[in-house]
Amino acid sequence: MTQRDIYARVTVDGHHATVESTLRDLPSCTRPAVLTALADHLGYTVVPLAKASPVLDVDPRYPWLRTLIERARADWERHGQRLVEEVGRLLRGGQLLPMTPANESTLRALLESHEVGIVAEFAGRHHNQAAVRRLIDGGVLAPDYADRAAIPVSYRMGRSLNAMAAHAVRPSPALAKVLRTAMQVPLTERDRHAIDYAQRRAAIYMRRPARAGMTEAERVLTEAERWNIGGTVARGIERGKTEREIGKALEVTLSGSNLANDADRVRRTELHFAHSHGAYIGLKEAAEAAGVSDPEVYKLVRAGACDECRRIWGNPSSPTRYRLSFIEQREANGGNFRLHQDDWGPTIGPVHPNCTEGVLLYWEDALYDAVRAAVGDLDRWGFGP
Repeated sequence: MTQRDIYARVTVDGHHATVESTLRDLPSCTRPAVLTALADHLGYTVVPLAKASPVLDVDPRYPWLRTLIERARADWERHGQRLVEEVGRLLRGGQLLPMTPANESTLRALLESHEVGIVAEFAGRHHNQAAVRRLIDGGVLAPDYADRAAIPVSYRMGRSLNAMAAHAVRPSPALAKVLRTAMQVPLTERDRHAIDYAQRRAAIYMRRPARAGMTEAERVLTEAERWNIGGTVARGIERGKTEREIGKALEVTLSGSNLANDADRVRRTELHFAHSHGAYIGLKEAAEAAGVSDPEVYKLVRAGACDECRRIWGNPSSPTRYRLSFIEQREANGGNFRLHQDDWGPTIGPVHPNCTEGVLLYWEDALYDAVRAAVGDLDRWGFGP
């Protein structure tokens, strides 16, 4: 079976026979659960969502998140390369070594500019607006960076989902297509408040790896001071060698595994957070339009999800559902923040850092009935355990 016809039919081979069951007549929101139920029941892997995987950047139903993560990684590398180049330029001008108070102030300003660029381009905001303006004027940030940053774009993509239906696995789109789609999503005042919250949160968390990078870069330059004390920068040839050594040390430091892993954790978690909250606002509006004041909701998690996510959301073939008001009340009380994992519960966004599970979906009784009917059909056809 290919991804192309995954929601049209499911074909099962066994006992030297082929059984084909059409799913076209089922409501779209039931089909992923039916397919996953078949996979669970037969022990087959039917859809990529059901594949166990120790580490996934994104839920495969939302491949644009992978596009945004890759973009954020590229931005990190670009800002790191800019820092290396600026350090080299200042070294050649004698503005960093020796580490006089004036040179130390120059280094501090450069490192702070580096942090502002990373956070602003990811979250779409930074409290230091003067530094942001300098980066825009210098061509480092685009004038419309606030709208095209990863976090607001992720929110908009979540907002664009069909709130009343589960979602198909799709190929990863190009960044230009993601941006174009996101910019076409109309936003309400409620959306703008939600985006502002997601941006503030993302800025706080991305600031940690960005500032860790600043600290490491400062350490590299401080270590370089001992070369100056030893007189190695007294001659032009040695000065050039020192510059290259410092540049290489900075590149290695800024791309080190600890910093990269910390930054990736923030990217995954915060992009999923913004995306999930965009979908949540859409679900609320759709439920209100349907006259449902407190809908039942659920999430379809991967078969390879962690034990806590599976405990909270259930197996894909029999998801646990909750009243939306219950989840909203938990969020109002702080969600899972600072709770022991045994006390974690359902959330609008990620259950825990690095969580890449899906968005809240609208529950319909027909979903459960369709799953049980599909499994019953397989038993009658002789494909039971």
